Amino acid sequence: MILADKIIAERKKLGLSQEDLAEKLSVSRQSVSKWEGAQAVPDLQKIIKLSEIFNVSTDYLLKDEMCSDYSGSEPAGNRGVTETVTPVVKKKVRKLSMDEAVEYLDTVKENAPKLGFGVLLAVNTPVVMLFMIGLMVDGYLGTGISVATGVTSILLITAFSVFYMIVYGNRIDRFDYLKKEPFEPEADVVSMVEARIKKHEETYSKLIVIAILLCILCPVPLIITAVMEMANGVILFMVSVLLMIVSLAVYIFVTVGCMEDSFKILIKPKQKTL
Repeated sequence: MILADKIIAERKKLGLSQEDLAEKLSVSRQSVSKWEGAQAVPDLQKIIKLSEIFNVSTDYLLKDEMCSDYSGSEPAGNRGVTETVTPVVKKKVRKLSMDEAVEYLDTVKENAPKLGFGVLLAVNTPVVMLFMIGLMVDGYLGTGISVATGVTSILLITAFSVFYMIVYGNRIDRFDYLKKEPFEPEADVVSMVEARIKKHEETYSKLIVIAILLCILCPVPLIITAVMEMANGVILFMVSVLLMIVSLAVYIFVTVGCMEDSFKILIKPKQKTL
């Protein structure tokens, strides 16, 4: 395969038109057309640029051309140019110690409930506002105090929610290298993790079932208000109850999910090795 054929083949692999390739090389489309028609040969700088775009070596592009004395329109000084291929070095695999694994699991166990609480607060952000509007609609409170209290509650709950999610989320995220980098655990790490899984598996399964049931049952307050034709204020209160039920389910999902993910990360290191 000559250079012209290789340029055509590699360009089509990338889904580039002649115009696209010409633009990347800062040349005219006619130049690319001449190269692909073997009517001209790109100079050395363009060969190097082509190798970068196609992610191939210049040696690959020029090999057949050199075998035929590379006799195109390229200047003589550019003939016989090859590229030294640097061998690929495998990334060093990190050794995960028992102390490091235990610290990671303990950090997740300590901070996952707090992170979950931050998410719970986020879901509950409109609850106080809805409750205050309900009291206003039923005539128990004036508009001013209802709106002021509601807006203040949204700001405060949002602030606490962001605080919990950022602070306690960051404490877990500092171990993100375990997700992104290859590692090899020490001898007893996997057995330690499996022992923890066995210890908590039943509890976590029950919690997930509870969370699912909460999600299924959360519409019940609204169904009750619809059947009994309750006042608008009561309906808003029931919406608040629905959100609180959902937030509790979300809290469980987040907390248990963080713990289960931490186990999976440590017992499946082979998926991250190069």
